Amino acid sequence: MFRYRYGILSAVLALLLAVACAPTSPPAQPPAPELKTTPALTAPSSPSLNPEEAAWQKTVDAAKKEREVNIYSFNFTGDIGIALTKAFENRYAIKLNIITGRGAEFIERLKTEKRMGQMVADIFEGAATHLLNMKEAGVTIPLSDLLVLQEKGAWLIDPKVIDAEGHVLATFQSIYSPWINTRLLKPEQAPKSYYDLLKPEWTGKIISHDPVLSSALYNWLVPLVNAKILDWEYVRALGQQKMRLERGGVQAAEVLVRGELPLILMNTDSNGANFVKEGAPIKAISWQEGNVAHVGGMVGIKNPPHPNAARLLADWLLTEEGQTVRGRSQSIAMVRKGVPDFRPPDARAPATRWVVSTAQDYDDQARLMREGLIANLWKK
Repeated sequence: MFRYRYGILSAVLALLLAVACAPTSPPAQPPAPELKTTPALTAPSSPSLNPEEAAWQKTVDAAKKEREVNIYSFNFTGDIGIALTKAFENRYAIKLNIITGRGAEFIERLKTEKRMGQMVADIFEGAATHLLNMKEAGVTIPLSDLLVLQEKGAWLIDPKVIDAEGHVLATFQSIYSPWINTRLLKPEQAPKSYYDLLKPEWTGKIISHDPVLSSALYNWLVPLVNAKILDWEYVRALGQQKMRLERGGVQAAEVLVRGELPLILMNTDSNGANFVKEGAPIKAISWQEGNVAHVGGMVGIKNPPHPNAARLLADWLLTEEGQTVRGRSQSIAMVRKGVPDFRPPDARAPATRWVVSTAQDYDDQARLMREGLIANLWKK
């Protein structure tokens, strides 16, 4: 009996000891709180391009693949060409190749390229008369869809002023003004009206371009006659004033700078600006009836080797950057508002009225020059 009880007691003690020595389970943990995740931050999206800008971006991308662009130019020589080339290449990483020469020569060259079916030029830049001749010859394309032309209120002179179809775009102005030698003639003593030049005191004291050798007289007089400010009888009377005739603007300016005569009938701001920068005692003045703004520009060439780069270059030449680079390097007036005037103050004529050349003026200039009208009126 004792053994039996002792055995039961031993079993109970063994069971209690086993329970006491067994490893205990950790207490139950409350459920973890649900983490609230913050949405990932995204970069703000760039403003969407409008359809015109989106289409233009494709032109820019395609132009960069073409890698270069060729321009025939009368004006982009020396420092001007270097400045434009550097600025354009820095902007777009596209090589700008400038081939310089005379406008009439380029017209024949482009006609030959067209016959051969292998155009070299993408753009031609120069005098409006030559540009209109190129359009007539069928070697140009319209550039009306340039992005820069969509800018409203940006222009002093509408780039399409001489060609509503947009084949010929105006990019710069040549301002035709009378010039005086300030050592011989003070500004307040200068003639105020075109008709003052017909007075006896101006006989033998005026420098003019030779109408046989220079187109400048036609560039200046035809817009004034077509605007009914002057007439051809006035031109005939002017020819009786025993003017000294020079073959071009540079030669006329040199006579004025030397003080051989006190006044040039008219000359361009760019010609005069070069002498003013060198300290010459000359100054542009205004006529009360108005001065002439003769525009020049560019055309796009049909079937060019680099069509997208051509459009990009044409657009850039009308942007604020392109206009500023050219205005600074050439000291001429541009067609865009907001571009600084880099001409010396004495090369600026503060005209009360600007007579801007039109397509009709250019047609008449070419025809009348072929006929030798002014030379005939002046008996030359």
